[in-house]
Amino acid sequence: MRTGLLVATWVVLFAVLIRSLDVAFAWWKGDLAQPAFGDWVWIVLLPVWVFLYVRYFSVFRPGCTACEARDDEPLGPRGV
Repeated sequence: MRTGLLVATWVVLFAVLIRSLDVAFAWWKGDLAQPAFGDWVWIVLLPVWVFLYVRYFSVFRPGCTACEARDDEPLGPRGV
């Protein structure tokens, strides 16, 4: 149950992050001549989505052990 909720949260976060990036790049390139209120909401929330991704889902999150070497794994061909 918890894994399913985590995956669903990641998918939603990824979707809103992509939408925010799409609107922000369109605004940056000048494609949004007069941004609407909704466009500004996406632009302003972009740092929030990035923070949530980095804090809870990326390898930079606190306590992430994805890159640590494990003692129980065999060493490489040179013993490194």
